[in-house]
Amino acid sequence: MNDDSESDDDDESEDASGSVCFLTQILFPYVSQDSSGDSSVSFEDDEDEKPSKRPTKKVVRKVAKKVVKTSTTGSKKATPKKKDTSSATSSSKATPASRKKKIADDSDNESGDEDNDYANAQRVMRMVDRAPKEQLVADLLCRWWYVLPEWPPADFEYAKELEKSNLRIVSLDRWEEEPDHDKLGRKKCYSISQYKGLFRDANQKLWDLRPIDGKPCFSELVKKSDKQLIALLVDAIQKQLDILSTSNERNIETIIAELKNKLKTYQKRK
Repeated sequence: MNDDSESDDDDESEDASGSVCFLTQILFPYVSQDSSGDSSVSFEDDEDEKPSKRPTKKVVRKVAKKVVKTSTTGSKKATPKKKDTSSATSSSKATPASRKKKIADDSDNESGDEDNDYANAQRVMRMVDRAPKEQLVADLLCRWWYVLPEWPPADFEYAKELEKSNLRIVSLDRWEEEPDHDKLGRKKCYSISQYKGLFRDANQKLWDLRPIDGKPCFSELVKKSDKQLIALLVDAIQKQLDILSTSNERNIETIIAELKNKLKTYQKRK
């Protein structure tokens, strides 16, 4: 019985030692066992592994250097050429003498420009390609109120025109309270005080109910003959000159001189 128990103990010790050796080999790969069965840790480098490891490291480093070189050479960007700013700086920087001269020239021209600004603003553009009769109409439209009757007429009845257009006038005080359409279907509208004869309905539509007869517009005046237009122009310019003669506006003499020249040209054609 004692022999059997001793053999069992020996087997268990051998199994335990074997498991310990297996774990030590996994955890400590540099643990070596001597002939006695004792395990010891060796801190010395293995001579067989040294030649295999060192060349691989050098090769990797050489390859990495080549990759870095190729990447840097391939990604080189052309350096932008420097702009020649010598001419720009020389042209932008003016000498004090030239600046003084330029300022003096500008100051000399200011007085003449101011004198002509108002006159130029009053001139009618004659650079447009117009027929002679079209130019007569354009000149008359600039001063039609001196010779033509008042328009729209003060006594014109707009009630009839509103009825024809199916509109009804609503004061602004009751605008929100009144419906857009009454029982008769008439749409509400209000009159525009600045322009007599113009109305605006609930949909913001503008209605021009002024009479066409006597309307000072191009389509109506062009129906007149050249002689009629010239006679109206001569009369209108003369009345305009009478009013301007009593005016104290700036550069009024220049405007009067231009109107007199225009009057002479039309009097010759009359």
